Amino acid sequence: MTYYILSAVIVIFLLYETFNLISSIIAMSWKKVSGKIENWDMYFNTHSEGTDLIVNRLEYSYLVSGKRYDSTRVGFGFPWITPSMFVSGTIEKVLERAPELTVYYSPKLPRNSTLVVGIKSFHVIKIFIYGVILTVFLKEANVL
Repeated sequence: MTYYILSAVIVIFLLYETFNLISSIIAMSWKKVSGKIENWDMYFNTHSEGTDLIVNRLEYSYLVSGKRYDSTRVGFGFPWITPSMFVSGTIEKVLERAPELTVYYSPKLPRNSTLVVGIKSFHVIKIFIYGVILTVFLKEANVL
């Protein structure tokens, strides 16, 4: 019974990450505008197993039709703590013109924005990991 419950939880995580991936792909077609970093707190944490990028806060603002919007979304499904090898290139690209940013926003709902669009390695890795865990749980429950 425990494996069924754990499998259900993993299915929810898998669906959520798939939703993030699809949202990130859709955001590729959104309008772009220049934004500005308002506040940030990011650092690299080095430990015995490698280096992690810790993003405590990345706040930015942007204007659409003269109205100011504020956001903290870096990307759909963007992991706030992650091994830097998976996101450091993504963050570097986002911040290459800092404090100016390229902000993608929904033309239908301008307050909905992101900095990172498209399929990124963190999407694929998380979906793969959840898929492997789900497979293990289902095998243990004798479903597969």
